[in-house]
This record gives sequence, structure tokens and C-alpha cells, in this order.
Amino acid sequence: MNKSLLYICGLLLVGILFSSCQRTVFFTGSSQTGVFYNQLALRTGGAGAGGFSPYKRKYRRGRQIEPNDVFHTVGVSFLPGVDNHLGEFKFGYPTIGFHYTPRFNLFKWGGYKGSFALEFPIHFGVSIGTDFVSYPNPVIARQFQKESTNFTAEVPMCFTFNFGHNATKKSYQDFGGFFGLGYSFAYLPHGRTGSYIASTNSVTYNLPIGHGPHVRGGFRFRTGTLSWQIYGSFMYSLYTSSYLAGTGLGITIGRW
Repeated sequence: MNKSLLYICGLLLVGILFSSCQRTVFFTGSSQTGVFYNQLALRTGGAGAGGFSPYKRKYRRGRQIEPNDVFHTVGVSFLPGVDNHLGEFKFGYPTIGFHYTPRFNLFKWGGYKGSFALEFPIHFGVSIGTDFVSYPNPVIARQFQKESTNFTAEVPMCFTFNFGHNATKKSYQDFGGFFGLGYSFAYLPHGRTGSYIASTNSVTYNLPIGHGPHVRGGFRFRTGTLSWQIYGSFMYSLYTSSYLAGTGLGITIGRW
């Protein structure tokens, strides 16, 4: 047989196989479920404008597979530091700034009414305050304690339970909330507990780094097509002697 004829037959076979693959859609799952969706895709023209689209819906064991929800929230925040020794906000260092929180839903529960998620509520801003150091007399205190302005930031990693509004992309309630627990790292130029050395008339400070357990919680609500979030948080610092609290208001990007 002529080799050119063999090549032509081979190309025809490849074309027939390719066209048959284009028209056949397979779904994993039980035999009845797979047959049903395969027949539905073929009868309605596959990805036709008026029919069932296998490119929009994927099924596994009879259940539709959906991508995990991802949310992005931005807003303003207020982070007052707290003195570890006295535990009072009036001895803290107010920080005004912004926050950005990406949230990744790991799984959903309650028919899209709740979710368990991993989020990174990043805070950054400008803090105004003085260091927490005990001095032997007011004269020495005035010598060392000077008010200053610095940059403050916190980067927590937190697992949260979300319920109600905006817990998932298909949570249509007008009100909801969340609470969670994680671990946080922070840059704290204020609130460092220093040690006064009388022999050298000087003060030594800890590094302006804080880290420790982080708890947070808040509410979400809708006004029109906007989704709002109010939160509160607290970091128990294990390294420095200053805690870091936080509160803020944010809006989730998108229409809800």
C-alpha cells in the first residue's frame, strides 16, 4: 500500500478521534449520575449557549465541585497598645492605620450558611507614645521619656469560624459574624519595657518585636450591595512586655 495513503488514513482516524472527544463529556461519580450528565451534555449541545455547559459545572460522585471562596476586606483600624505591668489602655500607645484581610474558605457547613477559613488580617499604621520604663525619680523620667511617632505593624495568621452574612459567596443573610484564634507577629516601636541602669544613667530596651497568641471576632452586615465588617482583636505578646489590641471597620470588595 502506498505510504501516502497510509498517512491520509492515519490523519482521518486522528480527526475522527479528536472530534469524538470534543463531543463527549465525562463526569466522575456513580454510574447513573455519570450517564445522566453525559447524556445531558450531548443532548443540549455541550457548551451551547442555550444548554447545559460541562465547562461551567463539574461533578464528583454526584455532587457539584465548586472553587473555594476568597474574600478581600480593606478598612481603617485603631490599635491601642497595652502596658503589660499595669494592664491599662491609658498607658498604651494609640495607633491609627489601615488593615487588609484576605480570607480563604477551607470548607463550608450548614448549606452555605457558615464556613471555616484561614485569614491574614494585616494591620499597619502610625503610633504615638513613650516607652514603659520605671525610673527612680521624676527628674530622670523627664530626661528619658520623650514622645515619638513611629510605624507599627501586625501580621496575624488566624483560623476563623464564619456564620451568616458573607460567610460564603452564597450566604444571603443580611447579618453575620465570626470568631477565631491564631498567632501574630508585630513590630512595636512603642511600649517596649526598658531597664534603667543607675550606674551608667542609661536605659536598655527590648527589641521592638512582639509575637504571641491572637484572638479576634466581629460582625458583618449589609447596606445595599455593600458588605461591612466590624472587628476586635488582641495579641498576647510573649516577647515584649506590651500587648496589642485592635479594632476597626472595613468593607469587603465586591457586590453582595
